[in-house]
Amino acid sequence: MKSLSVQIETECAHCATAMRLTIDSDLNHEVGLRSTELLVFEPEVDWTTFNEPNITRAYCRNSVFLCSEEHAREFRASEDRVNGLYLTLDQSAYSTRIVQGALFAFSG
Repeated sequence: MKSLSVQIETECAHCATAMRLTIDSDLNHEVGLRSTELLVFEPEVDWTTFNEPNITRAYCRNSVFLCSEEHAREFRASEDRVNGLYLTLDQSAYSTRIVQGALFAFSG
């Protein structure tokens, strides 16, 4: 029942521009000035062939941050990428809440 906050220092997966963001346990977030258009790539997980030790590892191994829509388009076209979604932080926070609720509902 504690409120937590984490600061993430990372870089754009396309151009290596430094990015800083802060996210709290209520999924509120703040993005540093240099990365105001930040996007998150969330990979699609094929549950029929899922063999990772846990869900977190499956997402984290392929999730990246990108500093603009243009960089997301170039990143997607640059190499053979796994399928997934490019989301804003607001969209990502919303989808995370839905997934957490679904996992909680099915765990009982």
